[in-house]
Amino acid sequence: MLSLVLASATTLAQTPLPGIELERLELNPGAEGSLVVSLGQLLPAGQYRATVAMQYAHDPLLFERDGEAFRVVGSRATTHLAVAYSVTNWLQFGLQLPVVAFQSGSDLAGENITRPASFALGTPSASARVGILTQDNEGGVDLALEMGVG
Repeated sequence: MLSLVLASATTLAQTPLPGIELERLELNPGAEGSLVVSLGQLLPAGQYRATVAMQYAHDPLLFERDGEAFRVVGSRATTHLAVAYSVTNWLQFGLQLPVVAFQSGSDLAGENITRPASFALGTPSASARVGILTQDNEGGVDLALEMGVG
C-alpha cells in the first residue's frame, strides 16, 4: 500500500519546466576590431581589455493564446561584463558574464508559467582565440580560430 501511495505522489508532482537561455547578444571580449562582431584580430601580446556594455530588450519572450499575446518577459535590461587577455600575439583568452539587472513579465501562473526573477546572472562563457593570419604579417587577411564554452 505504501508503494502505491508513493508512486501516486510521484506521478502527481509536476516537475518544473526547464529554464531557457534568453540572452542572444554575445560580445567579442577582445573587441580589437568590433565589440559585437568577432573579427580575426587579437589584442597585442600582454594587453587586456575590460568591457561593460548595456542592452535593453522590449518583449523578448511572448506567450500567445487565442490571438492574445502575454508577456513572459516584457522588459529586460542586461549588463554585459567582458574581459580579454592576450598571452602572445597569436593567443587570447576571454571571459563574459551577462547580468540581468532588471526584467519584468505578466502573471501567467494560470498557464503554469512562473514569473521570471527580476535580477539574475546569465550563463558565463570562456573562450580562447588563436590567430592564424594577420594583416601585418601575411597580407590583407585577419583569420582566427575561436573555441568557446558556456
